[in-house]
Amino acid sequence: MSNSIDRRNFLKAAGGTVAIASLPVMGTTTPRTLAPGCKYFTGPQAALIESIAEQMIPSDADPGGKAAGVVFYIDGVLAGPYGKFYRSNYEEGLAMIDATSQKQFGNAFASVSSDHQATILQDLQAGHSRRESRHEFFGLLWRHVMEGYYGDPSHGGNRDGASWKMINFEG
Repeated sequence: MSNSIDRRNFLKAAGGTVAIASLPVMGTTTPRTLAPGCKYFTGPQAALIESIAEQMIPSDADPGGKAAGVVFYIDGVLAGPYGKFYRSNYEEGLAMIDATSQKQFGNAFASVSSDHQATILQDLQAGHSRRESRHEFFGLLWRHVMEGYYGDPSHGGNRDGASWKMINFEG
């Protein structure tokens, strides 16, 4: 009688081991607490996006990016079927914006003054960083804010057709 194991039994045993090893260990994953009305963004991420949207499209006689619900459009993009292409960009980009705000002004981006927020976004837009990907993230962010503000309200942004009313578009 041989001590060797046949290939089929080895693969069964190895497959079971891999399956068990890939299961999450109880208590090791921290659940994401989503912001109210969001499917992807956490509370701090949603507040950050709202602050950025308001900087890019400030309120005046018409609603700005925050009041128009741009955050819900971007959240829908990230939670949707093609969101996987953008999620890591947003995770890294938003963390970088908050880290820059902490370093330069001692507080999270959503908590610093409008002037400080503008400075951070202007530097990001101009590419005053060591990594070109930061400048690319600004372009993605800008595009999504504009889509969320001017797009069809059925996609989550442009709450109550705010921008359409502003430009007298009857949709």
